[in-house]
Amino acid sequence: MPPKGETATGQPPWYFPHALGYPHWMKLEHLKNTVRKVLAGTSIYAGNLPTASPRPIRTNGMVSGLWLSLLLVCASTVTSHAWQKMGFVYCDANGNGVIDSADLPVRSVLVVVTNTSGTFSNAGWTAANGFFIVELPAQPDTYIDYIHPLTLPKGTTAVLPASSLFVITATVMHATNNFLIQSSPAIAVTKACPPGPVPPGGTLMYSGTVTNTGTLTLTNVFVVDDQPAPNTPVLGPIELAPGTGTNFTGSYIVTGVTNISTNTISTVTTNVGTGFTTNLVTVIVTNSTGTVTVTNTTVTITTNASGQSFGTINPILPAVVDRFSVPAGLNGLAYAAPDEGYAATQFYSTRRDNSGTSYFETITAGTAAVVDRFGAGSRNFDSLAFAAPDVGYGPLIFYYLTHDLAGVSTFGTITPGGAVGLAADHFIVGNNFDSLTFSATDVGYGANLFYYVRHDAAGLSTFGTINPALPGTITDRFTVGQNVDALVFTATDVGAGYGANNFYYLRHDNAGVSSFGTIAITGLTTATVTDRFGVGTGATELAFAAADTGFGPNLFYFLRSGAGLTTNTVTTVTTNTVPVVTTNIVAVITTNTIPVLTTNVVTTITTNIVAGAQSDTVTASGTDTCCSRTVTATASCSSTVLVPPFVVSLGVRPHSSDGSFGLSFSTEIGASYTVQFKNSFTEPTWTDMPNMPVAGTGGVLTITDWTSGQPMRFYRVLLVR
Repeated sequence: MPPKGETATGQPPWYFPHALGYPHWMKLEHLKNTVRKVLAGTSIYAGNLPTASPRPIRTNGMVSGLWLSLLLVCASTVTSHAWQKMGFVYCDANGNGVIDSADLPVRSVLVVVTNTSGTFSNAGWTAANGFFIVELPAQPDTYIDYIHPLTLPKGTTAVLPASSLFVITATVMHATNNFLIQSSPAIAVTKACPPGPVPPGGTLMYSGTVTNTGTLTLTNVFVVDDQPAPNTPVLGPIELAPGTGTNFTGSYIVTGVTNISTNTISTVTTNVGTGFTTNLVTVIVTNSTGTVTVTNTTVTITTNASGQSFGTINPILPAVVDRFSVPAGLNGLAYAAPDEGYAATQFYSTRRDNSGTSYFETITAGTAAVVDRFGAGSRNFDSLAFAAPDVGYGPLIFYYLTHDLAGVSTFGTITPGGAVGLAADHFIVGNNFDSLTFSATDVGYGANLFYYVRHDAAGLSTFGTINPALPGTITDRFTVGQNVDALVFTATDVGAGYGANNFYYLRHDNAGVSSFGTIAITGLTTATVTDRFGVGTGATELAFAAADTGFGPNLFYFLRSGAGLTTNTVTTVTTNTVPVVTTNIVAVITTNTIPVLTTNVVTTITTNIVAGAQSDTVTASGTDTCCSRTVTATASCSSTVLVPPFVVSLGVRPHSSDGSFGLSFSTEIGASYTVQFKNSFTEPTWTDMPNMPVAGTGGVLTITDWTSGQPMRFYRVLLVR
């Protein structure tokens, strides 16, 4: 409690400050009298107290005439006086508010002890190890000790505890307690690089600011950079007071982007040989029975007069409805539930325009939106299928069949990529392939296979399988009647009584009337093929969606070609009166005769470049003046660096019977490439191939070029940004 007659407020200015929680009623006069006795050597206590150079104490901005003497008392000091208060003062080095082994001792702070009656005061300075000891009168009393606030390190935010109350008795003649000083050192750094570009060999200059954002003065402040070598000096050592900062600049020579890599140059000889190479597809058909059932079904066919339309087939009612018009030239129809980069539950197709350029399309059933997404070369697409599993080319991609002018069909993949995708031919499958679908389910031939329908010169359609493992195993299984145009598989029982794990098709008769039917596999070379009902004229593409895309679940979707279609016609359609076809054929059928031409030696220089930016990081560090703690901060920036063009030049002759050539080169994700050609080195300029540039995939990219009968063509690949 305060001395008698004194209150806790309105005290005269010679009381100690109490901003940090110290008792405000402890009179400075008590400490003055004590220190006078210490300096005069007339202390009332036994023993001599050693002194050091005195220093002034400031109160309220004025220098007191009183000089305090540093008491050099160590933890191991032995004193003859038993009435004492002792302890240690530490700095909270790890900021946890608890004295532990990580904390550091604080020297040269003054610990003051005064009795609660205000009649006695004494003090002791902490030594290098933070230890203090204060002599007390040889009599019982109640005391408070605290650290004098004017001796605390600059930037102190708190002292734990602010003060300590203890009692000395005849049996307890000494007391101990420790103090923990808290502070908040911190440093911040910023860095700015020029936007560039900077050429290799040029000077990259940067600037920044380092700031003391803490409450303590920082010494030995350094800034270092990790370019052109780790810990390259930029600034320091300097001292920064709390809240102050300084600017710095630096530079270094850009010797080259560190993430440029060049693959080994290799010489590859391709397709060296003469004569002809024949791909033999062995088809063994034994007692192949295709049962074609003739059905008389009343079907509601609702159509809109249009050049081409998108519609639905409800197999339960049954009901066929043209939903909306779509652009002319669409070929192939597939459905993908995952988001392939354009939204989930979309339909996909390809479109060939009048110039012969094909595009990969999306069809949104709910909004009737048909959008060109990217060019797919000048291919003649026949069918499109989607496969979620990775069958050797990656997951969640599309597969297609195309044909050339001779009717040779090719199997390939389309990898969506937003505005830029990748279409790649993989292997030839034979002649006159009309439709393609995929089944992850094993229906009798193995899991993860593709299924096709192809036709011969008489229009007889054959059902078969494609094993996508290169170079592809193509096997005819059985015939399915005449003029099958589209094929789709679903494991779902669509509720019309057909069962699960069926193939569904569209076929047309000689008048162009299309029928919807099912194929149920019954053996390796047998199946039940049933026309279910007519769907009007010109229906050529078929897909299935279990999800509700806007018209209900478990529906089939089609594309229809032809103008002047009948609207809202209810008619009885008799479809495909075809006898049961029994074939007893055991034969080896030779297909896909492909002439192989002798080609020159192709020297391929493949360079993979991951470049475009040079980044570096500065690190700022400093040591606080209280606990000798080191604080750090980092900042980074980057600049564009010019990189010489990446060029691949090739001189080749065509090596495929249709005059096409596949140019393959390694790519990096994030880079774009332009393939150019010319027919002679004497030509003055290079010409871009269609649909350039193309985006890198991180793997090998193949670009197919139809050389139009050219005996020689030269190519190069440019890295663009």
